[in-house]
Parts: sequence; C-alpha cells; structure tokens
Amino acid sequence: MYIAMGDAQNCVGIYRRERNVLESGKEVPWLYLGRYRSHHAAIVGLTFIADDDSGIIRLVSLGHDRVLVEYDLANSFAATGIVVRSAVTVEQTAMPCGLLVLPPGCQPGEDPKRTLVVSSNDEFKFKVLDVLGLTGVHDERPLPSQESHCVQTLLAPTYGAPPSYLQVLPDNNSGKRYAVYNTPEKVVGLLKLPLDGNPNCAMGLIAHPGAVKGLCVSHDGRFVLTTGGYDYGIFLWEVNTSALDGLAMMGGTGIEPFEALIPGGKGGDFYDEMRDYFYLAQLRSQGEDTTEDREVTGEIPLDEVPDMLRALGYYPSNFDVRDLVRFGPNPEP
Repeated sequence: MYIAMGDAQNCVGIYRRERNVLESGKEVPWLYLGRYRSHHAAIVGLTFIADDDSGIIRLVSLGHDRVLVEYDLANSFAATGIVVRSAVTVEQTAMPCGLLVLPPGCQPGEDPKRTLVVSSNDEFKFKVLDVLGLTGVHDERPLPSQESHCVQTLLAPTYGAPPSYLQVLPDNNSGKRYAVYNTPEKVVGLLKLPLDGNPNCAMGLIAHPGAVKGLCVSHDGRFVLTTGGYDYGIFLWEVNTSALDGLAMMGGTGIEPFEALIPGGKGGDFYDEMRDYFYLAQLRSQGEDTTEDREVTGEIPLDEVPDMLRALGYYPSNFDVRDLVRFGPNPEP
C-alpha cells in the first residue's frame, strides 16, 4: 500500500497506492503524498511496521541526529502533506547506525503484542525500543515525567564496524529466528534471535574488499545477496543457520559467554570486585542497619544498578540511567 524513500537531503518521501490521474490524462497507480525533512542528519533506518491484529501500517525512520520519527500515514494526504506522529531522541552521545523491526514475541519476557525495534549505534550496542510508547517531543533533553522507551541495551557484533543494515530472515517454521546484517565496510554476518548480547550468537565474514552498499534476502531465507561499492560485485551467499547454532552451543550456556568478556575472566580481580559490590547492593536494598536475617536472592533492584556502575568506574548520565531502569529518577536541578 505504501512506498517510502529517504534521500540525501534527509527527507522522507511517501507514495500511496491509489488511482491517480495526471494532468496529461495518464492514469498511474501510485499517488505521491510528498516529502518531509524529518532529520537534520543522514537517515540510517527507514522501515514499515505492520500490525496484523489491527491492520494498521506504521512507518518509522532513524537518523544520525539520534531521533526516531514515526509518521501518521492515515492522516497524510497529497493536499496537506506528510504528518509526523512523534519524534523521540533515543541516544545522547552514541550515533545510530541501523534499524531493525523484531518479530512479535521475539524477546523473552516482553508482551508478544508489543512492537519492538532495534537500533544499532557506533558504540557496538543494540538498543531495543518500544515504539508503541513514542509519545515524546523532538527535544534533546530527557523529560522528567517521560517513561523511557528503551527496553534493553545489548552487545552488538564487533566485527570491524557496527551493523548498518539489518533484516530478519523469513520464518522457516523451525521455532528459531535469525537476522542478517552488514557493516559499512567489508563485513556481512548472521545473528541469532532473540538478541541477548551473547557474542557467540553472532558471526561475521569478510564479504567485500571495500564498502557494502546493499543487502537483500531471498523469499525463503536460504540466500542473501550483497552488493559492493568500487568492487562492482554482487555476491550470492547461502545461509547456514545450523553452523551458528553450533557456535552458540560451543560457547557455553547461562552467564558463561559473558564471564569471558570480563577483564581477567572469572576469578580475576575485577570479577571479585564486581561480586563484592553486588553483595553490597543486596545489603543496601534490604537495609544496612538491620539485625534481621539476610535473604540472599541473587538479584538486586534496578535502582541499585546505576550506583554499581559508578562504583566500577562508569558514570552514566541521567539519560543513561533512564534507559537502565525504564523509570529513571528526575534530573537534579
């Protein structure tokens, strides 16, 4: 029903499929609704989101200006132009690089009816966002009363450059879902869903000697086509998801893959320091001045996470804290 395009002037243009008669009398099947300069920096993501239950089609774009914009397609007409429904700042310092729409119910623990999108950034992070909550305004400053739209922040593949284009593979009825990605230079790879930050659930290979300009998936998900830049090449790749499953299995289960990411590994000085702070956070959450028996749950409240990060040498901003705990504290005056 719609075609959307982003151009080099940071504008989004939209066509709608309907009968349109030009002044010359020629009938064309697509009506040009117009274009809207919704970003002041390059557009890195533009995608449709279809709600099968309601039949509503939504369009969102993401730019280097760190803003995620949703367009009101139902109220956009050729006579009045394109209408923007919401615009929300999703990053404070990191630069967005790509955008992906997750299949419904993909992320465990989340409402299967929620629409989640993933933005990748130049800090090699995936940020999972709830687009149904996009009710903010175009403002770089986080609003004290605004709920964070960030659901999770996860480690992205670290093969060369951050992922710049991502696409979910079609469902093959195996109960497992995957996504493919490419970086701006050389690398094309495969991701296992749901996203969890496990480095063993992603792979990458050098597909081109230089820039990777495009990526496309076949209708059955068996093949991936990539186009290069100055190499003038178009390559056809066969997808082998079982190889990625084997890699993930060899990397261990639970927190094993993440322990290998800690400097010094499990049992190192930094690991012991993290464990001490974790125990202290449990004491703080249960009250430090108490003589009652302690309950060792192995968990700490989200409100304790920012203080733990500060103790370990990382000082998140109020914007970062809001993303960490979803309902972040009000900024200090």
